[in-house]
Amino acid sequence: MKTLNFCLVILCIGSAPLPGISQSVSRPPIRHPSPSKNPIVFADDRVFEGIANSTISIENLTDEEVAGVYAGRMVSHPASQWLSMVDKDLLTRPNAWRILLEVLRRPKHNGVRGGLWGWLSRHPNYPHIDELLAESIQIFEAEGRTLEASPLFGLADFIAYVGTPEQAKLLDELEKAGAIGIELARSRYAKRMQAENEQTRQTARMANGNVESAASGSRNHNSIGAKPEASSQEPASISWSIIVVLIVAGIGLQWLLLKARK
Repeated sequence: MKTLNFCLVILCIGSAPLPGISQSVSRPPIRHPSPSKNPIVFADDRVFEGIANSTISIENLTDEEVAGVYAGRMVSHPASQWLSMVDKDLLTRPNAWRILLEVLRRPKHNGVRGGLWGWLSRHPNYPHIDELLAESIQIFEAEGRTLEASPLFGLADFIAYVGTPEQAKLLDELEKAGAIGIELARSRYAKRMQAENEQTRQTARMANGNVESAASGSRNHNSIGAKPEASSQEPASISWSIIVVLIVAGIGLQWLLLKARK
């Protein structure tokens, strides 16, 4: 028994923290919580029904409640009656993009992210779209191995419609991660780049045309302004010719008269 007590004392001493030495181990904070940690809770069905029949106003909900509505919208059926009302709020609420950032960071499941990426792809001019895309890319870089293939296609489509040429290189990484439909995303990105390049060329042609029109108008203006000057000089040259002829005729007549007298 004494031997057992002695062993327990030794174990306790060995497990006790040494004085002056911290036993805590610092860990870097997780920037993007996984879907299982503090996820945004979907709004209750009664909330969506209230929005549909106008008994609940989205404007009166807190940001956390609105986040639940937005998250539910991203995985909802397209024929839902309240869909257009939520989309209107998404497009008009000043801080909606900040709420969407939280939806990206704290989804209940990755289907929410996939739906949100698809929604953003259809709204390429959405406020702060670049920040939302940058956040999405950070999420993929941090959690790419845990994301399913289906939601990743939403991110690929998002990049195709909004991403820069540098961001478009990520399509190769998405393909390696198992994302489906990458060829379709590449095709959409190529068509977008072609349209933007054609728009740039058309704008340059219009600018050059305006410059040429201005130059042509200036030349026409100068030529029109020069005509009155020429016409004003023409009568002056004719009048001097007549005067010279009269002087010569007068001198000749005077000479003849003098000669006749002699």
